[in-house]
Amino acid sequence: MTNRSVIAFSATLLAALALGCTNDEPTSIPPEQRFEVTPLYIGIDPGATQQVTATVGGQAVEVSWESSNPAVATVSPTGLVTALTAGFTAVTAKMVSDPSRLLSSNITVLPLLGIGLTNGVTVGPLASSGARGSTVLYRLFVPPGKTNLSVTLSGGTGEPSSRRSIAS
Repeated sequence: MTNRSVIAFSATLLAALALGCTNDEPTSIPPEQRFEVTPLYIGIDPGATQQVTATVGGQAVEVSWESSNPAVATVSPTGLVTALTAGFTAVTAKMVSDPSRLLSSNITVLPLLGIGLTNGVTVGPLASSGARGSTVLYRLFVPPGKTNLSVTLSGGTGEPSSRRSIAS
């Protein structure tokens, strides 16, 4: 490259940098104008529901809701998310008064472990052919507002486990 080419290239590069530089300071949005979705992130079990809300300045705002993956979780027009199967979805609120304003809540539907139990359905018999000290994991969903749990064991010759606990 000749000196003239280097000088021309350098001048062009300097001009491009000068024109391309802008003030990248974040713009502060006053609290009364802030569009927010609550909760922003949540993990829930399949079959469970979670209410998601949208506000501007802390006041409810009319939005339309959409799930990016309705096979994982659906969302009602009022923002009630119903978890269906393990996975991830974004539940997006779009302001009715200004559709250019969108915000999403990230929903992770957690994989469930263990064998599900159903109220009033007998489980068993438990196989006693497992290795000594082996564990069988059961899963129990307690509906909101329920405060009592009753477990009935029958048959067998000993304790079901040396480690057991039931939390209330």
